[in-house]
Amino acid sequence: MVYYVKTKNTIQRYEIKIDQDKLNELEEDIFKECSKIEHFENEFEGDFFWKTHDPKTTINVHYVKVGVKEYFEETVDVYKYSYDIIDESPLMKFIKKFRDEDSSVIDDIAEQQKEEDKLIKEIIKLSKDIKETSTNSEKQSILNDLKVLGNEYNRLVDERPYIDRMQELIDIKELKVIKKDEVNKVYEFFNKKDKTKYGKVRML
Repeated sequence: MVYYVKTKNTIQRYEIKIDQDKLNELEEDIFKECSKIEHFENEFEGDFFWKTHDPKTTINVHYVKVGVKEYFEETVDVYKYSYDIIDESPLMKFIKKFRDEDSSVIDDIAEQQKEEDKLIKEIIKLSKDIKETSTNSEKQSILNDLKVLGNEYNRLVDERPYIDRMQELIDIKELKVIKKDEVNKVYEFFNKKDKTKYGKVRML
C-alpha cells in the first residue's frame, strides 16, 4: 500500500509492505484472546437461523424442534436454538484495514497512542478536581467520570501489546518527496477556468 505524509514544505510518498504471515498470526491471536462471548437462546423457523447469523462468530450451536407453524401454503418447523455470539475486539478494525490495504491504518495506530496519553491527562486532572470539591454530589459525579475513563484506559493498555505487534509487521520504504509548491502549481494548472468555444477545457 502507499502512504503519504505531509510536512510544512513537502509531501512524502512511502511504500508499505506487510508481513502477511505475522498478520495472520496476529489476527488469530486477537480473535481468540480479545473477543467477548455472549450466550443466547431464541426460537427460529426453518433454516432462518443461519440466514441471520455469521458462522465465523456464532459458536456452540445446539437446537431442538419445539413445534410447527402453519401458513396458508406450507407448514414450517420451529426450533429453539442455544448458541454463543463472539463479539469481535475493536482491534479487528485495524486488521481489516491491513487486509484492504487501507493506509489510514497507520494514522489509526498513531491515534491509539495519542488517545492513551489524552486519557492519562484527563484522569490526572479529575483526580486533582476531586480534592478541591466540597459537595458529595460533585465528588460522586467526578468519581463516575473517573470510572468511565479508567475503564477506557485499561482497555487501551490491554490492547497495547497487539498495537506494538502491528507496528512490528510494517515495513516502510520512502519512494519520493515532492515540494508542496510544485504540487500547488500542478493543481492550479489543472483547475484553470480557461474556456474554448466548446466550453471548459477537458482533462484526458
